[in-house]
Amino acid sequence: MPSNFFSRIPICGILLLFVIQVSSFAQTNIAVIDLASRGSLQPSEVRTLTDRLRSSLVQTEAFTVLDRSQMETILEEQGFQLSGCTSTECAVEAGKILGVQDIVTGSIGRVGKLFTVDILLVDVETSQIKSSLTRDHYGQTEGLVNLMGILAQELAQSVSALTSQTSKMARLSISSEPVNAVVFLNGQQRGKTPITLDQISAGTHRIALEKEGFQSFTETISVHSGQTLSYHRDLNPLIVVTIQSDPAEAEVEIDEKFIGHTPLKTNIAKNSKINIVIQKKGFNVWQDTLRITNNQTIQAELKSLASDDYTPSDQAGKALLEKKSSSGKRWWLISGGALISGAAVYILWLSQQDNNNDETGSFPDPPVRP
Repeated sequence: MPSNFFSRIPICGILLLFVIQVSSFAQTNIAVIDLASRGSLQPSEVRTLTDRLRSSLVQTEAFTVLDRSQMETILEEQGFQLSGCTSTECAVEAGKILGVQDIVTGSIGRVGKLFTVDILLVDVETSQIKSSLTRDHYGQTEGLVNLMGILAQELAQSVSALTSQTSKMARLSISSEPVNAVVFLNGQQRGKTPITLDQISAGTHRIALEKEGFQSFTETISVHSGQTLSYHRDLNPLIVVTIQSDPAEAEVEIDEKFIGHTPLKTNIAKNSKINIVIQKKGFNVWQDTLRITNNQTIQAELKSLASDDYTPSDQAGKALLEKKSSSGKRWWLISGGALISGAAVYILWLSQQDNNNDETGSFPDPPVRP
């Protein structure tokens, strides 16, 4: 057994862990567009460097890379020309035709002996740049070959980190009936239904849906890491309710909430059950419980009554009325007590006179009126 056998085990273990780590993520399906030359590089040199980048990406095992010949065949069948395709928009269009998840594009520039290489990894579905790498090389053109391998490894690492981060995020798909409701997530407007929101952090979020002519809806939901949550709500249309009274200028309360004075119009969600109270000083209180199913007019006929029987809606008025009622009761008690006391004295006086009459045998003179 070689003496340095065990000294090689740690290195092998590290390499094995790297392979397992990269392989643990699902491979991304990509295509590589020929790099654009922004210097004195020949087309054949650029093609060779692009091929090295493509093969190096395959070796990372983080990507499933579309072969050059397959890519050219598919694009040719669709009449798509790659020559002159140097913009991100053009690369995304090619990626859609090729049916890949991401597209790799970039350029090589030269200033004297300094080469600068820019590589972009672009999401075909969203057109967003997932990774951007810029590296310089000073020296001969041959040194660019090794640089392609380094860039491929860095792209693989960035995708692995991005995949790890994405696995901790959630996806939220929001829909409504009717559609085109404005979506707010945690107070920020995000678009209109239907909409899918990616990269949502795990935890609780507040969703609000708003649409003209419909009742606004707000709810707090919870999402978990890696979860794709579908959220749907049927919005309740608003019904116009007209409230009138005779006489007018009466207070209107709906479900114990003051909303104004008659006549007025208000919006109420369809099929809502409401308790409505209409009152005016000097008139009887009108109240009813209704289920709102369509546009309607409520007409309240208020009957006149004594002001002492008026029950105001505000707390101050109620307190005043209770004080007045308590005061009235107190005066009734005092008056009644005085009357009973006077009657008792009079009865005792009559009893005394009857006793005197029994002794004298004659009828007493009637009492003198005061």
